[in-house]
Amino acid sequence: MALTLTQEIAHYADKGFIVLSETATSAALRKAKRFNLLVFLLGLLACGIPGLLYLAWYAAQRDEQLYLFVAEDGRVRRRGGKRTLGSWMLRRAQGRA
Repeated sequence: MALTLTQEIAHYADKGFIVLSETATSAALRKAKRFNLLVFLLGLLACGIPGLLYLAWYAAQRDEQLYLFVAEDGRVRRRGGKRTLGSWMLRRAQGRA
């Protein structure tokens, strides 16, 4: 079952994305990176180095950005975002891997 653009936007909004811009055939979304204070403090308590490594990792991260658009075949396509094993398996099952 193919989802509409509005349904896709709602799906990503439930995951914490905010809509930057939207037209009838496309939408740009962003999800801000989040700092986990508990992980940082536990890392500092465990001799400090893991906490500093987490801080460096966090500083290197970027906000996640997505671009959703309706393709010529009428399906909603996605550009950007994180590549996960689940998203790879879905693309492969749909023949888009």
